[in-house]
Amino acid sequence: MIKRVHMSLPLYITDKYFDFLTEKDINKASKILGKSFANAEPMCTELKLPADDLTGLAKIFIEQSIKDGLNLGCFDQDGEIIGALITRDMSTEIDFSNVSETLTPIFALLEHLVESSPFWSKSDTANLALTQQGIGAELFMGGVCEMARNQGIVGQLTDILEALLTERKYTYCIAEATSPITQHLLEKRQWEKSNHILYPDFKFTNENVFSNIRIENTINKDIKLKTDFINGATFYTKTFDSITDL
Repeated sequence: MIKRVHMSLPLYITDKYFDFLTEKDINKASKILGKSFANAEPMCTELKLPADDLTGLAKIFIEQSIKDGLNLGCFDQDGEIIGALITRDMSTEIDFSNVSETLTPIFALLEHLVESSPFWSKSDTANLALTQQGIGAELFMGGVCEMARNQGIVGQLTDILEALLTERKYTYCIAEATSPITQHLLEKRQWEKSNHILYPDFKFTNENVFSNIRIENTINKDIKLKTDFINGATFYTKTFDSITDL
């Protein structure tokens, strides 16, 4: 993992580098994330959501992430973007009016996951983050293009994000993990579970819309796992010390 020190981007690691996304990266990063989620995210595959719908959602978040200064990308030696991690400040209001209605069941599950968690319902700091910038962040989505899979890029981006949030003196970051891969990635970095919802149990307009999802451990079987994988979505939190306290 990347040691939490003062962040200086771009950061070069072997044959790639990590840097903030800019407006010129929005379209390609959106397509990478849209395709990644359409092919691998359990709820998206269950609803058979087209990549275009998810690309549109990713674009909205990337545009806001750039404004918040929490946008991170991975680039190859030629400067082509091959991966992205999208995070927003919790005080930011995002306009979902142009988002496809096909995503409504997913948003409903994630909203319930967060709002019913002990962390959210019992924490004054968590709720303060909705009105005051620089307290809480939400890691929303990360992904890579097909040629960059299985290189640990999203994990490296997450390490950089943690260092960045620490340096900027954020109190915490939240994330909704919807697959074993994401659960493993966060638990490996000592993120704490705060809540979970099993896919077969969730109802949207009185229908069990995700009842057919059956998640198996898709992590490399050679890795000794400590993660208790859940056939559902898990709400995670990570709290930070300021850089001066490290």
